[in-house]
Amino acid sequence: MSTPEVSFVKPNDDNIKHIADNMRAADVIEVYEMSGCSPLLSIKNSIKRSSLSSVVLIDGVPCAILGLVVVSDLTGTGVPWLLGTDLAVSNKRVFLKHSAKGIAQMIQRCPLLYNYVHSANRVSVRWLKFMGFTIHKPEPHGINNAMFHKFTKGVIDD
Repeated sequence: MSTPEVSFVKPNDDNIKHIADNMRAADVIEVYEMSGCSPLLSIKNSIKRSSLSSVVLIDGVPCAILGLVVVSDLTGTGVPWLLGTDLAVSNKRVFLKHSAKGIAQMIQRCPLLYNYVHSANRVSVRWLKFMGFTIHKPEPHGINNAMFHKFTKGVIDD
């Protein structure tokens, strides 16, 4: 069995639509509970606010999209985000290896990272822990005050 080929590409309408149409159920719920938006609108809004964004391809098929919203250049604070499909989960070893590179780029740009993850999104919570983020106790957040964990990485942890 050969190792899948992973690449990062600039988002375009086709790969954005593919990810939105095939988004993991837990990510769809998270997007809705956070903003009330559809997966497609959430991705488009996130890209507009981001200074970095990439689509992750596994063997040429879009499996995730990630980005970084710079909150403050002065403090070096940023909000990382990632939304994925089941293809990322079914290729978790290779996905973990390559997504670490994306997180490293984000830390170079913003040494203080934080965001929120829906408390029921267990796969994402495990991924964040593996990427070295600190997962905080759940608290009400988003448009419906659903339970979300704040996650942090970098100097903000101190």
